[in-house]
Amino acid sequence: MEGYIWLNDSLIEAEKGRISPFDRGFLYGDGLFETLRVEGGQPMLLERHLRRLYDSAKIIGLERVPEQSWWRRAIAEVIGANEWVNSRVRITLSRGLGSGDEPTRMIHGRPLLQSEYLPEPIDVVVSSFLRERSPFSLRLKTLNYLAEILAFERAQTAGASEALFLTEDGYVAEGSVSNIFCVHSGRLWTPPVSLGILPGIFRQLILEICSEESIPIIEDRFPLQTLKEASEVFATNSVRQIIPIKSIGGDAIQGEVPGKWTRELRELLQNYVVEEER
Repeated sequence: MEGYIWLNDSLIEAEKGRISPFDRGFLYGDGLFETLRVEGGQPMLLERHLRRLYDSAKIIGLERVPEQSWWRRAIAEVIGANEWVNSRVRITLSRGLGSGDEPTRMIHGRPLLQSEYLPEPIDVVVSSFLRERSPFSLRLKTLNYLAEILAFERAQTAGASEALFLTEDGYVAEGSVSNIFCVHSGRLWTPPVSLGILPGIFRQLILEICSEESIPIIEDRFPLQTLKEASEVFATNSVRQIIPIKSIGGDAIQGEVPGKWTRELRELLQNYVVEEER
């Protein structure tokens, strides 16, 4: 890894970064992370990401988390030192050594890939892994990401760009790194967080946009067949934003890709993000 990272209280060269072999994030996945997009040198929707980080830290009893101003300064230092204009930045927060010690705090990233600016339509395969309900009140973005990593890698081996998780009873849940939306019977659908899915930052933003723009949207469970019959399907995440989907498990989406609603939401999304960052 090249460039600069922020580790605990210092900006350092990435290759010099070291953590304790007894860090609980390394040993047990005892920690949290957030990944966000940077445009024009500015982290997008940072307040929302930090709010989710703080809420999750409270749920797992992770204490002594730095305030927003600390994160903003550290992220700005990393962006500036690396001379990034458009990039993706990850915040990693682990419990450290535990026993009341300071948590381990790291910020790193890389420039945005060309494919991440305005993603082309992708193919999705159905993962053999199932999405189980979270042991918490909602699913947290923890360092325990093995199932998602393996599902994503297997999808790429199969020639796809994303893996779709179903619930134990066969309902559509989410992607390995994304939330899922579809247009069926003239309405927009997305699975509810009660299925154990991650409450994505951009998923919530889409819900808010639909509410303000009077776009009919339903948060409810639906089977895989509904997704395959949909006229439009897209995924969302914080870096690639809205990602059109052109096939599910080898079955092509029947409508235009990207579809009318996907294009409209992409346009609306940019305006909402700009307004929120002002």
